[in-house]
Amino acid sequence: QKIPELIPAGVLDAMTRLVLTNAIYLKASWAQPFDTRATTDASFTKTDGATVTARFMHRTDALRYASGDGWRMVELPYAGDALAMDVIVPDTGRFAAVERTLAGGLAPFVGALREAEVRVTLPRFTFRTQVELVDALTALGITQLFDPALADLSGITTAERLYVSDVLHEAYLAVTEEG
Repeated sequence: QKIPELIPAGVLDAMTRLVLTNAIYLKASWAQPFDTRATTDASFTKTDGATVTARFMHRTDALRYASGDGWRMVELPYAGDALAMDVIVPDTGRFAAVERTLAGGLAPFVGALREAEVRVTLPRFTFRTQVELVDALTALGITQLFDPALADLSGITTAERLYVSDVLHEAYLAVTEEG
């Protein structure tokens, strides 16, 4: 029930022949949860400079940590140590610059991580995003798939010419003291 409407109204029509969907659900506990008694209200500054009150979780622990030109990062492992959340915090006024650096991939950030005693202050949050990906995929060079005259999906059917009209992505993330 985290993504209640995977396919928005109006996307499907009489020309729709196939819908391919994918959903991933991860409910993971932190390897070391935050103590709920340490959660407090504090001011959070958004990228536009506005401030809001948020519930902040606190913990001090030996974690993988890194910092670089305009950013700090901590890795919060999940139970079992097979997965982790990497949290990158840009310095004030550096969000756009860090975002541009991230466009090149996470490798430089993750490669800088080293074990350290870290005091983590992280807001509890819920995040939801919906994105249409046709423009992004086209910019990456995937063009024929979206062209009714050029798409070749004959491996699915030869009864009629198929092409992809839309690619939709939705994500939901909730971060709490437990995970």
